[in-house]
Parts: sequence; structure tokens; C-alpha cells
Amino acid sequence: METTTIRATFPYFAEMLAYPHPGLPREASVCVDVIGASDPLAAAMVRDFADYAANTSLARLEEAYTSVFDLDPKCTLYVGYHIFGESYKRSAFLLGLNEHFGAQRYTPAGEVPDHLSVVLRCLAASSDESLDRELVSVAVLPALDKMTGRLKTDEHEDDPENQKLAEIPERQRAPYMAVIEALRRLLDASDLHIVEEEATTAETAGATGHA
Repeated sequence: METTTIRATFPYFAEMLAYPHPGLPREASVCVDVIGASDPLAAAMVRDFADYAANTSLARLEEAYTSVFDLDPKCTLYVGYHIFGESYKRSAFLLGLNEHFGAQRYTPAGEVPDHLSVVLRCLAASSDESLDRELVSVAVLPALDKMTGRLKTDEHEDDPENQKLAEIPERQRAPYMAVIEALRRLLDASDLHIVEEEATTAETAGATGHA
């Protein structure tokens, strides 16, 4: 998928992955139209979510959102947590995101900078394609891979209490996880995804502070 097309979907994915609000079904439906024929399976996943949101009360949507993303650490929407855990590296990552946001004249309102919806809103407006490709390839996509079970989550894997919290009814979990899967599919096939060798080089350069 071309960069301009994938960027056009980001504001709608950001709305779907923010705390539920009355306009959610409309935002999801528009996202389906934006995806169009570029990825029919991703479009179908988002369409299913749009139907679910349209036929579910706001209170139920809020309950589902909290159950999926707040109670299960493996599905947290905080990208940096998936990559670094609660460590100084995540703090450095947050500072770097704030610098990137400032350079793009983007100011997140009331949310931690590495929340996926915040990152997507910045990516939608960003003009720094090189840094965006690095962010997607070494942070966003690996976080989505952990959320969808493609990569093992090191933290909390064997915590009985968290496993209990993760026992979420499928009717609540499936629609939101379909959104995560659709976003992952689109990013993985997009021009913003650096191939593995490039991503490794970019990650090393970012860690050492060299371009």
C-alpha cells in the first residue's frame, strides 16, 4: 500500500483505538471506504467492527475496550511498553516521541505519547518519512505482533492474576482485535515497513544516536 493511502487510514484507526465515543461507527465506516480495494480482508475486518460498534451501546463499547486493552497487559495500547517494558529505555522512547511530535507541530491531548492512537495521529500528519518508517518498523509493528500473538510477550506471561484478567469474552475481544489485525496487515504491506535488514540498521542507528 502506498504511503499516502496508509496515512489516510491512520486518523480513523486512531479513533477506533481511542476510548469509545458516539461517532465511532461512522469513523469505522469511513475507514472501510478509505481502505477500499487495496486490502479487501483488512476492509472486511474493519467493516465487522463498524457493524459491531453500530449495534452496541456506548456503555458496552466502553466495557469491551477496557476489558481488552486495559485489563490484559499483552494487549495494552502503549507501544513503548511492548518494546521496553517499564524501563528507562521506555522513558527515553517517550522523550524521543515528544521531540518528533514537536517537530511535526503535533500536540497530543491528555494521553501518554506512546499510546497507539496518539502515535497514529502523529504519523498521519508527519512529513518525516524516514523517521516514520523507523518508528513503524522497530516499534509499532513489533508491538502489534505482540498484541496479535506473533511475537511472545516477555512481561507477565506466567502471572496467574493477569491470565485471569485476560479471560475476556470472545464477543468483546474479537471486534477490537480485528481492528488491530487490520492495522497490522496494512502496515506490514505498506511503504512505511522497512525490510528486516534495514530495520535492524535503523534500530542500531537510533540506539547509538547516529543517522
